Amino acid sequence: MALYYDSVSKIEANNEVRKQLMGYEPFRPMLLGDQSVSKPTAFLWGDSHAEHFQSFVDQLGKKYQFGALYAGQGGCPPIAAGGRVRFGELEEHCYKTNEQALKTILDSDVEFVFLGGRWAVYTQTTLAENEAGRHIFLGDESDRSESLENNRRVFDKGLEQTIDLLVKNGKTPIVFGQVPSFPFKPSNCLVKRANYRWAAKDNCDAEYEPFKQRYSYASNLLLDLQKKYPEMLIIDIPSLACNGEKCVSSLDERPLYSDNNHINAVGAKAFYETYMRSDASEELKQKLS
Repeated sequence: MALYYDSVSKIEANNEVRKQLMGYEPFRPMLLGDQSVSKPTAFLWGDSHAEHFQSFVDQLGKKYQFGALYAGQGGCPPIAAGGRVRFGELEEHCYKTNEQALKTILDSDVEFVFLGGRWAVYTQTTLAENEAGRHIFLGDESDRSESLENNRRVFDKGLEQTIDLLVKNGKTPIVFGQVPSFPFKPSNCLVKRANYRWAAKDNCDAEYEPFKQRYSYASNLLLDLQKKYPEMLIIDIPSLACNGEKCVSSLDERPLYSDNNHINAVGAKAFYETYMRSDASEELKQKLS
């Protein structure tokens, strides 16, 4: 039962009283991090793969005394131009939310902007192995054709424009690397393994190589952007979850995932704690201090 409840944990359901900051639409009013602030001092923007890092940002904000708000739409990358297309038309809820979020960010005096996304989907168009759902296509005003080449053109251009605008307006972009996706639901595997002797030796981790191949284009793009914009930081989530052979489904004996590709609130905290123990966190610690 403990494994199950951890796997479905959400930041909204932890019974913590949180301040609500209105007037920053489309950012949700629930304050993450330091509850003593009267206005947000950071933003978290992206798709559902940004949303599931709320507990990570929450813990970071409590430690370094900043408050943050989240905005985004599922399946919509945080890019400054273009968005998701279907049947040759831009999906309005996607690009309108991004336009409004970017305006709110640039009009504010916040210094830190966290970005998150399921990057490999936008650069490959496909979901994970065994995952039901249609391709995700991107387009802009110049080309809304549904193809891998157009996805990469729109994503590359749009993400660089996002980083460029943030840096030119005095913001520090902090980009979450993508969590690995699984070809099964790892929390189900962990619960089964804990309950049945015949499943005690089941492997609930995933092979690293398929994820590495899917993520390589997006990962290289993020590294290229970091070279061009040294103000940008990357929180390298795959390095915390994967070694050369496998990507884990739990950290510190806590289940990371709520489904095959989203992490739960307990998992986000586990990633936070693992990251903060690593040498890779030193630059971020210095900036936040």
